[in-house]
Amino acid sequence: MVVLVVFVGIAASFFFPWKLNFLRGAIGAKVEQATGRGFAIDGDLVLYWLQGPRITMDKVRFGNPAWTAKPDMLVADRVDATVLLTDLVRRRIVLPRVVVDAPDVHLEESADGRRNWYLDKKQSDSNTSVRLGVVTLNKGHLAYVVKHRDTDVEIDASTLDAKALDTAGGGTTSRLALKASGTWNGLKLAGTASGGDVLRLADGGDPYAFDLKAVIGQTHVTADGSVTGVSAPTAADLKLDLAGASLAEWHRIAGIGLPETPPYRTSGRVRLVDRIWNYDDFTGRFGSSDIAGSVAFESRKKGTESGGRTRSFISGKLVSKQLDLADLAPMVGKTAAPKRADGANVAPARPAKLLPQQTFNTEKWNTLDADLRFTGKSIKNKGSIPFDDLDMHVVMQDRVLSLTPLSFGFADGRMGGNFRFDGSNTPMQAKVDARFADLRLSRLTPTLADSSKASLGRLNGTVKLEGHGNSIATMLGTSNGAAQIAMGRGELSSLLLELAGLQGPQIVRYLLGDRNAKVRCALGDFAIKNGDMTTRTALIDTDLNVIKIDGSANFATEQLDVKVTPLPKQKSIVVLRTPFYVTGTFVSPNVKPDYGTLAARGGGAIALGLINP
Repeated sequence: MVVLVVFVGIAASFFFPWKLNFLRGAIGAKVEQATGRGFAIDGDLVLYWLQGPRITMDKVRFGNPAWTAKPDMLVADRVDATVLLTDLVRRRIVLPRVVVDAPDVHLEESADGRRNWYLDKKQSDSNTSVRLGVVTLNKGHLAYVVKHRDTDVEIDASTLDAKALDTAGGGTTSRLALKASGTWNGLKLAGTASGGDVLRLADGGDPYAFDLKAVIGQTHVTADGSVTGVSAPTAADLKLDLAGASLAEWHRIAGIGLPETPPYRTSGRVRLVDRIWNYDDFTGRFGSSDIAGSVAFESRKKGTESGGRTRSFISGKLVSKQLDLADLAPMVGKTAAPKRADGANVAPARPAKLLPQQTFNTEKWNTLDADLRFTGKSIKNKGSIPFDDLDMHVVMQDRVLSLTPLSFGFADGRMGGNFRFDGSNTPMQAKVDARFADLRLSRLTPTLADSSKASLGRLNGTVKLEGHGNSIATMLGTSNGAAQIAMGRGELSSLLLELAGLQGPQIVRYLLGDRNAKVRCALGDFAIKNGDMTTRTALIDTDLNVIKIDGSANFATEQLDVKVTPLPKQKSIVVLRTPFYVTGTFVSPNVKPDYGTLAARGGGAIALGLINP
């Protein structure tokens, strides 16, 4: 009978909560022994057998390691957690459900890689024996600090109950509202988010629906959708809107080394499938150009040749129906032209140098590998360079950027080839193997073509260069290689040729009506050494003249030193076969005749005129 009473009493006790305050000190000592940090339960410790089992702890404090800025990692009014006994026997703490009232959480990372939420004594092992399932936060505060990256984010959490949501017309389910502020990698941050009152931290379970609006620096992010596994997502489906001053800011936001761009805005769908983030069917604009396509993003672990680092990999296809060439200027080291209020380009001040001087930041290249195809179907160019369309395949692999091929329509012909930039070397190594074909000269010299109504010829050629430097200017200024150019039959303005040849008696005829000179052929062969391009052969053969070109153009100093010698085929009473020189800089060339030859031949012309007026 006594045994029965004892048995019934023990069984009945499982229907009532057990107050275990006498264990608080022992639990605190065990936690401190395992983690090296203090743990205290200043309120009641209660066990509920029939509801899990479930443990409630009032007035909880869990300390921080000594290297952090605050004494406690967690302070909460109450922690209510369901425990799996089967895992507890195996010395693993699995909490399928946790409710925390008024938590104050401080998370911090150190410069040497320690994280205070890792529970081993060195804060270096993420494989903690504590596993969380779903978490409900009732009015709390979270701080995240990384001093060496200038990051200090404060997040306030509040729960909108069903009654409040009903009043606002938001349904009957309570929701968690978050408000964030502070700095992220030195960028000012502000944002709001809301979602279900239960944070599903575990990989499994139902998707967690939420919406988010945030501004980081000059980047605006709006997202609406769901994520499965908040702490380590395994699936996602979101509608995403992005806008910012430049894609390059994502290097500071997420460590992704995207190029400099004009202001941009995109909208699309984000999905996470098999650890790959896909940004599908997005549309948008950068600068005055449109952009559309799909890209995929993933993290890849690189081998020993890359220092064992994890780098991002982005791939996909991008299409622009109307591409403004000025919007690509920041990507190749030039500053985009400023815009007026009506969107038109403002005429920039005349630069001191013609070649782009801005340096490439190759350190960003170590954060990203890429395989992208970009097509610009129609090119809008407010300058004088006659681009028509663009097609390029961009590959970044271990800090080596390849454009293979790069092809674009130019002056009714094609230009392109293979370009390679090795950012793993300092300075960067560059290699160019380019060619152009069937370029219409009339589109390269539209003013001359319009004034002379000449049917100008078409150009073909090749360029092979190797150089080094971190800007286009320094690459060309150190380059070695060769270039060839050729033109078949066509026409050139006779007025231009006669003026160049200074054949005075014929100028009057062209004032009354110009005629055109037939070009039989033109050929240029140039050697390039240490950035200095010199002529090996350069001739233009017409039915009036043979024009010989000798000299050099230095890419390092941007100095010109060219002599142009017209050799007329016609005999005239006065034939002034006077060379002229092109000197000065690329920005400000100076054209002048050979004054000594001109004076001598001019005197002869005067003497002949006196003898035979």
